[in-house]
Amino acid sequence: MGACEGVRADRPAILSGVPDPAPLWQRRFRAPIVGFPTWSRHAPDRLAYISSESGIYQLHSWDRRTGERRQVSTEPVGLIAGDISADGEWLIWHRDTTGDESGTFVAAPFSGGAPEPLVEGLPVGWDSGLAAGRSVTVAAISDRDGFAVYSSVDGAPARLLTRSAESIRLGGANAMVGGGVEIAALSADERFVAIEHSEHGDLIHQSLRILDTRTGATVADLHDEGKLRSMHVRIRSNFSMLRS
Repeated sequence: MGACEGVRADRPAILSGVPDPAPLWQRRFRAPIVGFPTWSRHAPDRLAYISSESGIYQLHSWDRRTGERRQVSTEPVGLIAGDISADGEWLIWHRDTTGDESGTFVAAPFSGGAPEPLVEGLPVGWDSGLAAGRSVTVAAISDRDGFAVYSSVDGAPARLLTRSAESIRLGGANAMVGGGVEIAALSADERFVAIEHSEHGDLIHQSLRILDTRTGATVADLHDEGKLRSMHVRIRSNFSMLRS
């Protein structure tokens, strides 16, 4: 008789009364992750959030009035961020089909339906911030040729507002909390958009610029002049500059 004599081959794999015999650390590692939701101030009952419930991070919707939750995106490489339009009617995300984080913005109806391009004419590139207002949508996109900001008014095709070889992001795009762009980028009346740029050559200490969302004209600039220039620190009385 062999070394396994007496071992029953038909022994049940899971003990009675133990729903998951896997070690606790494995269950914690495999547990689905639900991100903090985001919502529009104009439609607070309609939320968007990221979750790994399907095994890969995807965008989900949550209607707090009805309690309905559903998975919205089915991106093959997943996604880690999503948004909702100002009126709460559309769920928005940056579609990356190859995994290099370059792609296009798409939107799907909150009530259900297939995704479609968010704005006609937006180029393929890396997401540098999106502000989806009620009548104006502004997107900052970078590619191998540089950085650009586009706007769409009343659903019209995208219009180029500004372009630079140096870094440009929408105001609040680097925020560590949800809603950063909505709070810091687009003005309440959607006439202006704030961008963070490094045209002065300092990527760490970026400057601010206010643009007209319809013409791209510069309305104001804000730049911190106080910085270490050599072995000495220059202290300037004009800590910041605002030009309009």
